[in-house]
This record gives sequence, C-alpha cells and structure tokens, in this order.
Amino acid sequence: MRAIAALAATTLLALGGAALILPGAITAAAGPDAARFAFWDRTTQRELAARQLEADSPEAAGTHARAALAAMPYDSFSLAVASIGQPDEQRVMALNLAAGLGWRDPVTNLTLIRTAIASGEATIAAQRIDALGRIEPNAPLQGEVDRLLALPGGSEALAERAHRRGKSYWWQGYLRSEPADATIAQQRADLVRRFDRQDGAWQRTAVRDAMIGFDKADMRALSLSLWRDTLADPERFSGMVYDPDFAGISAGASPLGSEWQVLASANARVEAAERGVVVSPLGLGNEAVLSQRLALPAGQYVLSVEGAGDGPFTWSLSCEGREIGLESGEPSPLGRWLLTLATDCGDATLALRQAGRGSDGEQLSLTGVSLEPMQ
Repeated sequence: MRAIAALAATTLLALGGAALILPGAITAAAGPDAARFAFWDRTTQRELAARQLEADSPEAAGTHARAALAAMPYDSFSLAVASIGQPDEQRVMALNLAAGLGWRDPVTNLTLIRTAIASGEATIAAQRIDALGRIEPNAPLQGEVDRLLALPGGSEALAERAHRRGKSYWWQGYLRSEPADATIAQQRADLVRRFDRQDGAWQRTAVRDAMIGFDKADMRALSLSLWRDTLADPERFSGMVYDPDFAGISAGASPLGSEWQVLASANARVEAAERGVVVSPLGLGNEAVLSQRLALPAGQYVLSVEGAGDGPFTWSLSCEGREIGLESGEPSPLGRWLLTLATDCGDATLALRQAGRGSDGEQLSLTGVSLEPMQ
C-alpha cells in the first residue's frame, strides 16, 4: 500500500499546476476537514485520498476517491482508488475502465497489477507491469514480477512482453536486483531462457543483467548455468573451457559467463593474433592477466596449454577462492598439468597470472587451452 501511496504522491505533484487555488488552500489549511467544505471539488478530494493512502487507510481513501468521482467521473486515479474494498467483479470492471481512461496513471497500473495477480490473470498483469515500467522505470516492480512468475502462465506472459519491449529499460533494474531466494532466482532464469534467441543483443544483455542479480545473491553456479543454456555457439567448448583458441577476445569487449576476461589491472598487454593471443609483460606484475569462470564436478582433470614463447607467467585454478595445486607441472606457462578436485566446484576460476618482471620484447603466444576430465 505504501508503494501505491508513493506513486499517488508523484502523480498528484505532476498535476499540481492544474489545481484550483481555493481548494488547494482549503486542503492545506484544514487537512481532512476540507472534505466537508469542498465535497464538490475533485482536486481536494483526490489529494485527501492520496493522504489516506499514505497513512495506510485505504477505506478512507476510497471514500474521498468516490467523492472525487462524483465531481468528475472521468478520472482514472479516483476510479482506481475508489475500487478498493469493492467486490472482485466490480473492482476488475472499475480498474479496466480506469486503465482505459488513463493507462499512464501509475496508481491505476499498480492496482491493476496486484488485482490481476490475485485473480490469476497472468496476461493482464504482464501487460500492466510493462506499461508501468515504461512510464515509471523506478516503480516498485520487483515483488510484483516475482509474484507473477509464480503464477501458471506468468513466465510466458512476461516473455511475450519482453518480445514487444520497444525501448523499455525497466527490465534491467529488475533482472539486476537480488532475488529473495533460490526459487525466485530459478524462475527468473527460466524467464530469460524464454527470451527470443533471434534477438541476440537483447538476450545477451538480459543474461548479463540476470547474472549480476544472481551474483549478488552468491548464486554463481546458476549464473553460469543460465549463460551456458543461452549460448549462441555452444560448440565453442573444449572440454570444460569455452573459446579454447581465444577467438572471441577483442579489445574493449565486456565478457560474460565463461568467456575469457582480460584483467584491466594487469601490468601486461593481451592482443588478438592471427591465431590465438599474444601476451606481453609491461613490467613487474603479480596478478591475473587472463581468466575464465568455470563450474567443475569433483574429479581429476588435465590442463593443456599450447603456444610458443615464455615469460613470467603461470596458470592457476581456484575453487571458491581456494587455490588448487597443479601437479607434475613444468615451470613454463605451456605444457600439461594434472589437477584434482575433491568436491564439486560451482565457482572455479582458471587464470593466467604474471609472477615477476618481464623483459623488453618478451612475449607469450597462446594458441589453445583445454581442461579435460582424466580418462
């Protein structure tokens, strides 16, 4: 109810320039008593209705809204508030009429959303959520969308609105918000999986935003699962590593999921080559240069790295922030290593690290990386 009151206040402020001087003065001076002196004035009654909403008194708000309707029947805000407390069938009729009179009215839309969800009308709720998100990007939609996703047909209805989204950006704020629990997070992931695969740029943005929300809730395994399920090129895996020949690395690109990330903080340069990448140390360094997120089941693996050259670089694998030792490894950043995971690791990181100072002209060429289960 407080969310409705906040939107009501915003709506009334926007309409303030249209208010008559006398009723406004009466309302400011007399407060609720103004209802007795200005029962004929829509503006006064609307403002009093909004005050009662803010005070969490919906029945009193409905009384003032009905008085406003008596003064001016064609008022979507008053009609929506007046429907509070009415029988369900009458309320739905009133809210649909309110939407027809003024679909841009935030209070009408939020009330319609909640009524549609309570009535199990997934399509109507999705339409109203999208309408409110378009005109009020900061509207309190997170809880409403999560509740809609729990309804039969809710995910399908929202996916349809996403397909018709136009230039609506409320989706970003919703997907980036932290899910309240694992069930809601899974429902969000299922929603994103329904987005149009042909709309590649939009789906990639939606996956990125959903992963941000999941990472806030420490659900990194779900992040990677969603990314893998929506891949445009799933064949680009070599064992557990994605893009083993570094074909997807480009300057300024924003990595997603298990795509290679070039660390901006590294004291080294990574450049795409005709085949693979070339890594050049720029001085003293002791941090990751290249990294990739992985989700690994327990077991033994063989890490293989191909290329040419050398330099102050080593490979490392960490699980939940804990370093996993590379067994029987050579000191070179090229070669084969055996590693063992005692338990499943949903949040692993494979990284090429710089460990020391590089010399002028020193370069490491990487042409292939694979991480395969031990046969």
